[in-house]
Amino acid sequence: MASTSSERPSSSCSISRLHYDVFISFRGEDTRYDFTNHLYTALLGAGIFAFRDGENLQRGETIDSELTKAIEGFQGQIVLPVFYHVDPSDVRNHTGPFAINIAHGPSVNDERIQKWRDALRLVGHLAGWHLNQRDLVGMESSGKEMMDLVNKRLKDVLFIGIWGVGGVGKTTLAEIIYCKISQGFYDKSFIYFKHDTETGNLVSYQNEVLKHIFKREFDITCIYKGKQIIKKMLCGRKVLIALDNVSEKGQLDAIVGSHDWFGQGSIIIITSEDKQLLVTHDVDDIYEVKPLDNSKALELFSWNAFKQAHPENDFVDLSNDFVKHAQGLSLALECFGSFLHNKEIDVWKSYLCELEENSEGEILTKLEIIYKRILDRNVKELFLDIAFFFKGMDKNRVANILNDPSYLANLAFLPNNSLITIFQGKL
Repeated sequence: MASTSSERPSSSCSISRLHYDVFISFRGEDTRYDFTNHLYTALLGAGIFAFRDGENLQRGETIDSELTKAIEGFQGQIVLPVFYHVDPSDVRNHTGPFAINIAHGPSVNDERIQKWRDALRLVGHLAGWHLNQRDLVGMESSGKEMMDLVNKRLKDVLFIGIWGVGGVGKTTLAEIIYCKISQGFYDKSFIYFKHDTETGNLVSYQNEVLKHIFKREFDITCIYKGKQIIKKMLCGRKVLIALDNVSEKGQLDAIVGSHDWFGQGSIIIITSEDKQLLVTHDVDDIYEVKPLDNSKALELFSWNAFKQAHPENDFVDLSNDFVKHAQGLSLALECFGSFLHNKEIDVWKSYLCELEENSEGEILTKLEIIYKRILDRNVKELFLDIAFFFKGMDKNRVANILNDPSYLANLAFLPNNSLITIFQGKL
């Protein structure tokens, strides 16, 4: 977990606060020499002076007071948790390995246990990044092939399209590539289009792209004027822009009209179900995301249903049946697996019967069965609100708009069941 100072410390602060820009707090030798080391090196390479916590704090010792203060937002600090091969819901709810560690750890007093529980609950509710093995299943080869296209860099400005059917993993692949190459860009923006975007609403996306890049608010009210501003302000800048779920030519024309809108070295990533749309916009390369083969599909399903790479012995045949119904689509595999996690075998059989009755139906019909089964009225309403109004919006901003005390609890339920994703704090 990294905490960054949002303002310069006063002269009364300690030497360490004056000296370091970022504190990295982590646990586990496997992360020290792998993920944490890469993060530390990348921060230094970007000119950010980072301090690695965990060097002196051994397992079972009292929580670092600096980390506790950072979690509480002490003196303007921002905390950015990275859940590396850890489920945030386990952190929040003290389940899985966290329940075992607390229940069977060293003998400690109740007050100390409560401090750990409170700290875990705080961290588990913070917006951050969830990196898990299941996120990469089936994406290894796609990611490598996409990076090969990016690295060709035959032109000064690269437009690259990601095409495939709905639910196949286009957004996930775009996010992976965006994260891989984003460290080479100071100016960047990731935009998620809603399915019902109207022409009049495109100015809000123009404003959002410019806000991401220039770190200030814009007040564009006319699409044509917005095009002029984007071209004028970005034509000399090396930018990374990702546009997800593009369905209309007007969306591209409004934000990434042509190659000459951007500076040398810029990369524009576009995901769409419409290949002709990408061809018409003169993208340089189009990468097709194909459904997972049976082996990878079973592995992805298993990570969601069993939190491991393969099914439990009593569930092998049933797992293969669900994989067949998912048709290789990542979204369906994640939804099926998440719904069935920790369910009794009778529930599996009952749900499979429902799917068999709809065996000729579209995959969306099958996913609707999950939607009806697992969501209560309040969660359903939140799910629909996100789908129609809040997709791509910061989750904290949505909290302020809804002003609903049950928002966080309901929101936590949706990604845990693979019904939505939260990427860099955005829904």
